[in-house]
Amino acid sequence: MAETRHALYTREFPEQASAFTDAPGMAGDAAATDDYRAALAQAGRLALTADHLRQAILRDVLADGADWWQVADLLGTHPQHAYETCAHLAGHRTTPEQQRPRHAVVLTAGLAAEHDMRGQ
Repeated sequence: MAETRHALYTREFPEQASAFTDAPGMAGDAAATDDYRAALAQAGRLALTADHLRQAILRDVLADGADWWQVADLLGTHPQHAYETCAHLAGHRTTPEQQRPRHAVVLTAGLAAEHDMRGQ
């Protein structure tokens, strides 16, 4: 597997990820004693840790120079949605429209009223 230049955030993550190894067992133990609140708390801990791993990977992708179209492709979403959900991970970054102005679409409120076809 090829090593990237900026795997900085993802490489530091395993030191913080004990939840992946101990949360499933702790949840199982809690559920076995009918302590479903504790079992769900462990599931929440695991979900939070997985979300932090996802953010670490996205930080590495952005640090490696990916634009919002590349991030959107990885996430299976639209570039504007990728920007809105991940811009906080990148600090001050240019918007998708600034990165690829030829792909930008301008929406104008009230435009439909100017093109009322009922009169014809």
